[in-house]
Amino acid sequence: AVPLHFNHACAALDFRIVNASDNEITAIRNIYLTGLYNQGNFYFDILGTAEWEITGNRITENNIYRDDSCALPTNNTLPVNVNYKHPLFDTGALLVVPQEIYKTDVKLCLEYSTSTSKDPIDREILLGNIGSSAPTEWVAGQKYTYTLTITDDYITSDVVVVDWVDHYVDL
Repeated sequence: AVPLHFNHACAALDFRIVNASDNEITAIRNIYLTGLYNQGNFYFDILGTAEWEITGNRITENNIYRDDSCALPTNNTLPVNVNYKHPLFDTGALLVVPQEIYKTDVKLCLEYSTSTSKDPIDREILLGNIGSSAPTEWVAGQKYTYTLTITDDYITSDVVVVDWVDHYVDL
């Protein structure tokens, strides 16, 4: 048997939501990212060296990574994983082109409803400015799990970065 190890060419983003507000979150109505690159050329040579060349512009609010709707459990057992419905969907993670995010306008926007809100609540957080322990870039083959804590007034975030090695194959 020859073990093969697959290295992902993209970075994976996973978002978990924790409710720290006084109100029950009844539905995530919309979640999307803006300010990131979503196009590039991937180069891989015979020595195994891989690199990305960014070819497009940062996406704006008119062209976003977006989900339609995600209802949370009625018993409010959080955190829950947000289910993305995007062409780059892969087992609950959003695949992105590796890129610098430190001090950029990469922003997560969240629209949700609570048990007491008549209108949806809109919140956003800059992912490249969330603290000294935050990653400065999204690296190929790494998985970034952002835990978004919703309070009554704002969103905070913690991130855990791990090697993204979900699959091994023995031949």
